[in-house]
Amino acid sequence: MQNKNYIIQNGDDELCKELANKGIGFTKVPSKLDPNSVHRLCDGTRSVLVCDLDCFKNIINRHHINYKIIINDYSEVIEFFNRLLVSSDSLITEPGTTSSEWWKPFDGNRFQYFKDIRKAILTMDIEAWTDGLCGDFIKKQYPNIKFKFKEHQVFLWYNRDGHFRHGESTSLSDKDKLFFYTINLRRNRPARFRLMDAIESSGFKQDSLSLTGSHHSLGSMMKSMRQDLKDSYSENDLEGVNWYDGMPKKSFYRRTYFELACETLGNADGDDTFWPTEKTMKPILMKHPFMVLVLQLLVL
Repeated sequence: MQNKNYIIQNGDDELCKELANKGIGFTKVPSKLDPNSVHRLCDGTRSVLVCDLDCFKNIINRHHINYKIIINDYSEVIEFFNRLLVSSDSLITEPGTTSSEWWKPFDGNRFQYFKDIRKAILTMDIEAWTDGLCGDFIKKQYPNIKFKFKEHQVFLWYNRDGHFRHGESTSLSDKDKLFFYTINLRRNRPARFRLMDAIESSGFKQDSLSLTGSHHSLGSMMKSMRQDLKDSYSENDLEGVNWYDGMPKKSFYRRTYFELACETLGNADGDDTFWPTEKTMKPILMKHPFMVLVLQLLVL
């Protein structure tokens, strides 16, 4: 990092400690501070802004941004830039529909099409820190952005905070199904619906376990997950846990031989972009055989 002043809207204690050790000046502001206030701070001091993706989305609405921005977030950073590319000529809000939460921060008068947002981004000085590997397809479309890899949040969450315990049952006598899969059904992920239909219409349905639910109504998934957590984890393990689908469902690992991890990745043939999520991290942490099935990113 260069020897400049930094405004830290989204940064952990280690980042701040590193800046302090290098004698780099910084001001840490509340993560929920109004993006307009964050922008005024950076605009007036020409400080480098370290922010999350939500803050970045709001700041893009400004016409003249004369400071550098570092997006310090996780895999959704890559997905955000990729969605702009694959949606390009589409309207952000189609007639008769409601724009998703992803795009609500944007000024509807200035940005009517996804390509309008990308044009604004191309005029900015940006670094993006993300736990995915950004491939050539995205890099070539955003030559002004420097993508940097960071440690995956799920590894950090389990290993640093102590939520994960090794030593789970691996006895073959516990196995009564071949594999299991988890699918969070979302309207803008049609490939997930097709995958679930294909599994349910095949002979594999009878030899698998599944946990599926609607993105907007996760009640059934969360109920199942909470009960499994109570049966599989101690109270100390669950202290402060509110991301239930980020925790391994241990009963599924005990009962199956492998997991089918369904990742939604890029939208260009031959692209080497890969952003692993908790779907890939969980079987690694559980030392469970797994297979990654790559689904195509389709939006709108």
